Amino acid sequence: MEIRTLVDTSATVTRIAKLREGDTYKRIFKPSYGEPELRFGIVTSLLSNGSDGGFTALEYTTASYNAVKIEGKIFQSTDDLAVFPATPEELIEHFDELEKVAARGVREAREALQKAEALQFRVHNVVRGQLKLSAPVVQSPALEVSE
Repeated sequence: MEIRTLVDTSATVTRIAKLREGDTYKRIFKPSYGEPELRFGIVTSLLSNGSDGGFTALEYTTASYNAVKIEGKIFQSTDDLAVFPATPEELIEHFDELEKVAARGVREAREALQKAEALQFRVHNVVRGQLKLSAPVVQSPALEVSE
């Protein structure tokens, strides 16, 4: 990612980021509620039709305590967007944390699967009669038939 600063005669400072496919970036995401957060992404393609431009990217975030969210994003040249280069160290730190979150999700899913399989096994044994159930024995009164 290449960043250049342009200063015009009216003292307006404009920063231009030159992106390429495969570039990694970080950006500040401002949700409608809550605190701003830092998001990391990888540029997947550049879009241009001559007058308008944009890019697509995959952003990796923590969706919850045990889930990672990978989201495809489309950014247009008209979007108010601040994109910053991400260093390899920042990416490693971010993805290490995401890997821990994903591993926690896998571990919890395995535990849930084991519990579900144990329950299925118990139900199967009841249905197939392999588990003896005791039921009260009810005797019918004897009927006498007269001729």
